[in-house]
Amino acid sequence: MRKRFYLLPVYLGFLSLVLTIPLVVMKVTTKQPVTTFKTEATQTYTTVSLFPQKATYKTATAVPLGIIYESNDKTIKEADVVLTYDPALVQVTAVSRGIVMDEYKVAKFDNKLGQITIFSSNKTDKAINGILASIKFTPLKPGVVKFDFANGTTAEKMYGGEFIITK
Repeated sequence: MRKRFYLLPVYLGFLSLVLTIPLVVMKVTTKQPVTTFKTEATQTYTTVSLFPQKATYKTATAVPLGIIYESNDKTIKEADVVLTYDPALVQVTAVSRGIVMDEYKVAKFDNKLGQITIFSSNKTDKAINGILASIKFTPLKPGVVKFDFANGTTAEKMYGGEFIITK
């Protein structure tokens, strides 16, 4: 009796292969309707923000910050930024121009007033998304320092930064 069933697994495997071939052929040759989804998540406002927005730093350490400007789909000709900070807690040491604007009329800082001013423009209206400028500052003493965008900043949404300074 043992000899009669020793080929049974081979026959069952061959049978399942023969039965699945027509199913595979039908699946491959039948055209399925293609569903295309088009989504657009566009923002219709300009945004200026600091990068990073929150961090902890030690005193007497040079800290870089980026000012990110996003006009999204809006075309703009000018991007102006006025950023304020507490000059008793930090000293700005440099403001570097970014690459998203054609001209930078003003890129300066005033450690007495605690203010950074950047006035920039494009030759033609265009959308900009990227680094408007870079800042480097040095924390002077422990505390919490805030960088806030002030009146004069040409953006509809503004996200400043808050940094914890330790010894």
